[in-house]
Amino acid sequence: KSFLFDLGDTPRNLLKLGLLTTVSDEEPRRLTEAERPSERAKELAKELMEEIVSSATDRLQRPNSLRGDELEPYPLSVCAYAFAKVGILPSSNGHKDASAFWIALSEVATSILGEFAALVEEDGNEITEAHPYLQKAKGGGKRSRQGLGMAGPKAQDLSNLAWALATAQLDADHPLWDALAPLCAYRAPEMTPQGLANSAWAFAKVGSDHPVMFRKISQVCLSQGMKDFTPPDLAQLSWAFSRFGFNDAHLFEKICDQTALKAARFDPKGVSTSLLAFASLNNLDFLTRVPARVLCAQTAPRLCEYTGEQLARLLSAGLSLGAFESAGMDGWGREVRKHQEERRRLGSGERGQLVEDAASGAEILNLD
Repeated sequence: KSFLFDLGDTPRNLLKLGLLTTVSDEEPRRLTEAERPSERAKELAKELMEEIVSSATDRLQRPNSLRGDELEPYPLSVCAYAFAKVGILPSSNGHKDASAFWIALSEVATSILGEFAALVEEDGNEITEAHPYLQKAKGGGKRSRQGLGMAGPKAQDLSNLAWALATAQLDADHPLWDALAPLCAYRAPEMTPQGLANSAWAFAKVGSDHPVMFRKISQVCLSQGMKDFTPPDLAQLSWAFSRFGFNDAHLFEKICDQTALKAARFDPKGVSTSLLAFASLNNLDFLTRVPARVLCAQTAPRLCEYTGEQLARLLSAGLSLGAFESAGMDGWGREVRKHQEERRRLGSGERGQLVEDAASGAEILNLD
């Protein structure tokens, strides 16, 4: 226990303990009976997780107790990512200090990132310039600036932190989003496809609209060609940009092309998310119809994997996109309805909240 309470070590240890508490459920086929953790081991892991949560919260509530290298973007972002990844969230009933942890971390992160955000200049439409310190610290180099004295935030630090905060449902009006947005925009060219998708998704998830950042992410996506974007990346981007009505035809042309090419690799969540996004882009239906029909067609053999809610989304989006007008797609609609009826009969056994009628498309389209 002596080494668990260093803020820099917290994420690594927390992720290991989180895995220990769930591994027997997540990967039962890959582990032998001897390799699976005992119930006592899982109980001890949960106790240690509680100790870590309490310790991290206590230290963040007293920033003066943190070392200089702990008061940097990297340890804060990976700590937030680890807590979100193992499900220690404000809504968690099993962790008494979870809400206090996220409040304390948000306050510390706002103070630190706010100083960096002040170095980025905008003209209202795009990033125009950044202080030389941020340019020198590109990639998070260990260079200090008088009055700041800490490393600049890496692109991955920013996207991880944004994802974690959105997962923790940090309010859209929290000042931390205003500090993150210009930094995400400035670091966007250094982000991976997943980082770009996670950043856009995070701001859209909480409803924090920052047009400059979204515009910059769009430009970077187009410059990268999007060939390396995975189905989850494409689904997240589609949903995030459609959420704020960012209907850039050039961006969605690329997204639609890649979605059609990779449709067979989309999982149920990715299919339903993409179709909902496409259905909300009425003025771009000339781009979205083809990938929407391809997505609908490839779901047929896997409809049994869809939840009732996802099936309702498929029907609503399919109707909005005119998918049933394609040759053979009327049979697809009947299959979706049949599986949806089966989910209704499952009642309380169905995962998640069942949607009673796909005709409630207006409400369904607002789901995350």
